[in-house]
Amino acid sequence: MGIGPREFWRGVLRNVKNIVGSLGENISEIILTLGTYFLIGAAIVIPIWLVARLLSSRK
Repeated sequence: MGIGPREFWRGVLRNVKNIVGSLGENISEIILTLGTYFLIGAAIVIPIWLVARLLSSRK
């Protein structure tokens, strides 16, 4: 394959840097974006959990 540990970690760090860069330019923008993703995830997961919980308690 021809890839060494140094190239591997350099690629990993470059990808992390690109992901953080795509979230936003400054820390407040990144926190706001991550918070938005968290709230959207909670808005999807909590109702599903609640329905599953209610259906399992009917037994």
